[in-house]
Amino acid sequence: MDNSFRLLTLNCHEAWVHQLGYLGCDLDIVDGLPGRDCTQWDTNVRPLPGHSNLTSFYEAVESRRPYGCMIAHNITDLMDLKTLSGPRILVIHSTLGGRMRQFGLDIPPEKLKALLHSYLNLVGGHAVSVSSLKGSLSFERRRLHSINHRRKR
Repeated sequence: MDNSFRLLTLNCHEAWVHQLGYLGCDLDIVDGLPGRDCTQWDTNVRPLPGHSNLTSFYEAVESRRPYGCMIAHNITDLMDLKTLSGPRILVIHSTLGGRMRQFGLDIPPEKLKALLHSYLNLVGGHAVSVSSLKGSLSFERRRLHSINHRRKR
């Protein structure tokens, strides 16, 4: 495997993280995180993806490996990655309103969205949602346009 492109993700949903193995690149999965429903990779849900390595958060930070992309699954994960350099993707698995209720946040949703967008812009991150419901309640939909690189004649 070409080690020039390596992904880092924090374990959250084995079924979702397992799909990253189909990309064919090396994958470091931070496991054993506190506050998770399952503290270790659950092989009853999915086997480890190909080309993957379970690691601790400390090992991932201390290794200073260059990652082609880091994938966070919640705002806490995103903030935990602050000392590492590289592009980030925040995967939105739940609605913003649901998260705010879960953690008892007393902040207007629009203000939280604005703060999160500012932070993503600061660290070179991008947010994606796992469904249109979560995306429509969490973030504005953005249309991506392809860029034509052909030379004009």
